[in-house]
Amino acid sequence: RPGRAREVRPNSDERGGERAAPGPGLEDGPRIGGAAQE
Repeated sequence: RPGRAREVRPNSDERGGERAAPGPGLEDGPRIGGAAQE
Protein backbone atom coordinates (compact mmCIF):
# COMPACT_ATOMS: atom_id res chain seq x y z
CA ARG A 1 0.00 0.00 0.00
CA PRO A 2 2.83 2.49 0.75
CA GLY A 3 3.90 2.32 -2.89
CA ARG A 4 0.39 3.22 -4.02
CA ALA A 5 0.04 5.92 -1.38
CA ARG A 6 2.98 7.78 -2.95
CA GLU A 7 1.48 7.48 -6.42
CA VAL A 8 -1.90 8.54 -5.08
CA ARG A 9 -0.51 11.79 -3.66
CA PRO A 10 0.37 13.37 -7.04
CA ASN A 11 -2.94 12.22 -8.53
CA SER A 12 -4.97 13.34 -5.53
CA ASP A 13 -3.02 16.62 -5.36
CA GLU A 14 -4.81 17.66 -8.55
CA ARG A 15 -8.26 16.91 -7.11
CA GLY A 16 -7.86 17.03 -3.32
CA GLY A 17 -4.19 16.81 -2.28
CA GLU A 18 -5.14 18.24 1.12
CA ARG A 19 -7.34 15.21 1.83
CA ALA A 20 -4.82 12.62 0.65
CA ALA A 21 -1.77 14.43 2.05
CA PRO A 22 -2.61 14.02 5.78
CA GLY A 23 -2.99 10.72 7.68
CA PRO A 24 -6.38 9.88 6.09
CA GLY A 25 -4.56 9.92 2.76
CA LEU A 26 -3.73 6.25 3.29
CA GLU A 27 -7.42 5.39 3.61
CA ASP A 28 -8.79 7.89 1.07
CA GLY A 29 -5.71 7.52 -1.12
CA PRO A 30 -6.58 4.14 -2.66
CA ARG A 31 -10.16 5.32 -3.20
CA ILE A 32 -9.34 8.70 -4.78
CA GLY A 33 -6.07 7.54 -6.37
CA GLY A 34 -7.61 4.37 -7.75
CA ALA A 35 -10.22 6.39 -9.61
CA ALA A 36 -7.68 9.03 -10.64
CA GLN A 37 -5.19 6.45 -11.98
CA GLU A 38 -7.89 4.75 -14.03
